[in-house]
Amino acid sequence: MDWKLVRYDETGKPARLRPWELYHMTADRSELNNLAKERPDKVKELEEKWESWAARALVRPWPYKFEGE
Repeated sequence: MDWKLVRYDETGKPARLRPWELYHMTADRSELNNLAKERPDKVKELEEKWESWAARALVRPWPYKFEGE
């Protein structure tokens, strides 16, 4: 797999998640170049896959509040 999509949380109350980060692992194994802004299409594709998996596995983070919720 060439792409890695990650999201970190911010500490504090209420807990919030930071925006997605996207890395091309073949070209950037050290994760130095976040490509999320340059590749919003890939972020959306991988986020949709993650959301689908999270719904099936019942692992959606809690008590995080996502933007727009």
